[in-house]
Amino acid sequence: MKKILIMLMVVAMASFLFVGCLFAPPNQTPIITSDPITTAIVGVIYTYDVEATDPDDDVLTYSLTVMPSGMTIGVDTGLII
Repeated sequence: MKKILIMLMVVAMASFLFVGCLFAPPNQTPIITSDPITTAIVGVIYTYDVEATDPDDDVLTYSLTVMPSGMTIGVDTGLII
């Protein structure tokens, strides 16, 4: 009887752990908190330091999907040059 009770407790605890993994909250979208510079001057290098936060406290990395030739972004810093 004692072995059955212990086995039931182990199964119950494992079930709670497994169910907790299934229903983890979804990842939230990072929020850009800085205002972009929307003007540029010919002959002057454009720079913009993207500042963002993540509601889940995930480490952020930055990338550009569309950009003019020669523009880069710091993967860890968000600095666009």
